[in-house]
Amino acid sequence: MRPTVVDPRDTSWESNRADFRVEFSDGITCTTYEFTATEFDQVIQWATTNAPTTMEYRVALRTLDINGQWGLVWLKNPPLYS
Repeated sequence: MRPTVVDPRDTSWESNRADFRVEFSDGITCTTYEFTATEFDQVIQWATTNAPTTMEYRVALRTLDINGQWGLVWLKNPPLYS
């Protein structure tokens, strides 16, 4: 990892609320939940509290690309199925 200093004025918008996905998986089964217009900290707290003890969880930001297609940006992405 190599951090770089940037000008914080290089963005045109920001938000405290977004859409997220939480995925619980044990390598065999997978359950996915969607959260709309919420805060990242709330999603992490929910996932930590509700994760089954036998499963890992990961969290993604759900966002549109420049072509209007939905996609995911994984924010908490542990090595699953290890």
